[in-house]
Amino acid sequence: MIGIVALALCSCEKSLEKSQIDHPINPDNAPQNVITNEADVYMTKVRMTGSVVNSNSLADYGFLFCHTDTMKKYGSVKASMLAGAIPIDNVISLKNSLLEENNLIYISTEFNRKQAYVYTTFAVNYDGLTCGEEQLFETDSLLIYKPLVDLNGKSTQTQWEAANWYFINKGGEGKDFVFSTNLKHNNANGYESTAKKGPTRYKRDNYMLLPGTMMGIDMKIDLLIYPLGTTKAGLKHSYAVVIATDSITEANCDDPSIVTVLDSMTFSYPGNQNDAPSDAELYVKRTINIPASYERKKVWIGIHHYNSTDVAKSLFFEEFKLY
Repeated sequence: MIGIVALALCSCEKSLEKSQIDHPINPDNAPQNVITNEADVYMTKVRMTGSVVNSNSLADYGFLFCHTDTMKKYGSVKASMLAGAIPIDNVISLKNSLLEENNLIYISTEFNRKQAYVYTTFAVNYDGLTCGEEQLFETDSLLIYKPLVDLNGKSTQTQWEAANWYFINKGGEGKDFVFSTNLKHNNANGYESTAKKGPTRYKRDNYMLLPGTMMGIDMKIDLLIYPLGTTKAGLKHSYAVVIATDSITEANCDDPSIVTVLDSMTFSYPGNQNDAPSDAELYVKRTINIPASYERKKVWIGIHHYNSTDVAKSLFFEEFKLY
């Protein structure tokens, strides 16, 4: 979000005579205790953090950034802004963001590869603009940020398999997640964990897992997973998204000291249980935030289809994005 208020007030700061018509400026009353933290950089993904105080009294606050060459030319990020040398897209207003104890955070994947930048926290009131300590950061020289895994119902079996998923079948009957085509939702491709095939009921308790993968910063998972059956009563499958910092194996997959549940769900639908759920009820995408404690660590992550004896047919895994 562009800091329009910040830009307007910075222009006023250059012309005190005009500004004082509306408000007598007292520089001693400019914002205080504006803090800028070191940036976190992963490839070309950057997380800026800082803090302000008394945010309710500020006209605007957020972050400013520019290339280091610009900062060196004008002497500081603030001077670069006052000179009009910082593009408007580089003024990040967080005025309308919900703050936790006046802490600011902004994450972007729009930075260029192999570039040196400088950024600062800014705060503006009607007595002036204050910037925090400037922090330098440099993006990766080789890698442009992109999702680590990005699969959906249009992805082919080859594309799904390229992620090198591995499988654990705790039930022991050999029925893991298997690739399936033309699933009910938009004729999608994906993986199926079968609960019932004809008269045979399987034991589920299946895992579909990614091998050790290095996490970046502010990682998330988007997924679309849903049961398939003819009535709401038969669709009460349960699953979890699990994570570990050690390889998940058949021997340790049930050990909560090793494997952590990030998110879990038992499908349940209101209304007449003999009816089928609507598409709006059935096909719901979920987003899961991976805790910061896993940042820059190798993790094993995936889906656990819990065992159940009172469900029909299958659980379908159609979309998975790790980014």
